[in-house]
Amino acid sequence: MANNFVAEQCLRANVGEPVGDGFYFLDTGFIVITEEDMKATFYELQEWYYGSAQPRLQVDLKADIQIQCRVIQSRHGQYTMGRIRIVGVFDRGVTEMLTIRMSLEEYRRMKTLLVNLGL
Repeated sequence: MANNFVAEQCLRANVGEPVGDGFYFLDTGFIVITEEDMKATFYELQEWYYGSAQPRLQVDLKADIQIQCRVIQSRHGQYTMGRIRIVGVFDRGVTEMLTIRMSLEEYRRMKTLLVNLGL
């Protein structure tokens, strides 16, 4: 079974770098998590809608990774969103940190799925 999520921002950074030194590898991401093989595949949302999507990144959720989930708020309480960070070795062969920022509703759905998968 595949579960789909929309993320407003997806950032990659090497561990040890300030998060601001990373780069956005997706402006608006579309994330597909398959329960059977425990993989998260990241696409650009606009490409997904037009049917020309090539995966930008695939993360094996069974691998040696760390996942952190957190609700974040603006300083003045104007917005609230969710942030999920995944730390591990991905396609570039170095330890990286993925930061996924999404709406609170999408964050809660994704966090629930990750917990149910035992992550």
